[in-house]
Amino acid sequence: ARDHYEQALALLRETLGPESTQVAMTENNLATLLARIGDYGEAQSLYRASLALLERQLGGEHPLIGNSKHNLGELDQRMTLDDEALELYTQAAALKEKVLGAAHPSLALTLRNLSYLYSVRDEFAQAEPLATRALDINERTYGSAHVDLAYSLISLGRAQTGRGNAAGAR
Repeated sequence: ARDHYEQALALLRETLGPESTQVAMTENNLATLLARIGDYGEAQSLYRASLALLERQLGGEHPLIGNSKHNLGELDQRMTLDDEALELYTQAAALKEKVLGAAHPSLALTLRNLSYLYSVRDEFAQAEPLATRALDINERTYGSAHVDLAYSLISLGRAQTGRGNAAGAR
């Protein structure tokens, strides 16, 4: 898979130019693959390059930029760069809310990840409202039987347990 992404990236750079948003999106996809196989340094470099390219081409307010910041935040969190991840998730959430709306499932994913990050930092008071918002969005979007709803419930339960409210975790 890596070879195919790298070949596609080279071809896109050659045919569409190095500043194409298609190049940025392919860099992002390759970075996701590299993160999955544990090549965090190369993944981080590609995520950053993709984000910078998207910002140059699309300006500061576009859903792809929110997704790119979210992805880089996930990687930084895996690399235990929690302060960087917190900043990226916060920026991604604000951007997604602005351009996609307060009830979009992509926002719920970022809120859930931000809640998780606060929980692992033992900042449960910050985590709980984010988990609650993610759960509310997912309930409205998917109803009562969806995997994203389950993950949101786990996030909320983690935050409530951390705050000493194990009985309140639904």
